[in-house]
Amino acid sequence: MLYKSLKRFLLNLKMFWKLFGKLTKHPIIANGGYDSKTDEEELEKGIAKIISYGNLFLANADLPKRFEFNAELNQADRATMLGGREKGYTDYPFLDTNLYPLILWTIILKK
Repeated sequence: MLYKSLKRFLLNLKMFWKLFGKLTKHPIIANGGYDSKTDEEELEKGIAKIISYGNLFLANADLPKRFEFNAELNQADRATMLGGREKGYTDYPFLDTNLYPLILWTIILKK
């Protein structure tokens, strides 16, 4: 019973956002769980005009490059967020810029 109610609620919520997105004159910003593939799908639906990446950007300061190269993403460590301790936002590794040519060749060869 609870499952059916939750499923119905989520379906109604999804329908609400679809309708709201088409009726409003203001841009809708979608956030939560998007990556380089799902963001395009969301934009193509025509509801959201902008995608926000939030936690994904916190863990990947070089996110646009990672998307461009289809590189592996760092996972955000929620335990270090907003904690005010010495570990956190600056501890996530960047892509190795020496690997850019290799990554580019890999992408070209896949096509």
